[in-house]
Amino acid sequence: MASEAAGTDPKRAGAIAASLFAAVQGGLLLTQTEQAVWPLEAALDGALGQLRAAMTV
Repeated sequence: MASEAAGTDPKRAGAIAASLFAAVQGGLLLTQTEQAVWPLEAALDGALGQLRAAMTV
């Protein structure tokens, strides 16, 4: 998905993939800390929003 959003720019694809991975990892950590699912849901919603925005550029 990141490479599709980045088009032919491998640096941009790497940056998008890294930010998506960081969002998921942070959401999982906060989910464990809070013992609730909402942090992961929020992280995934934000990551998907950024991915959608990158795909429209």
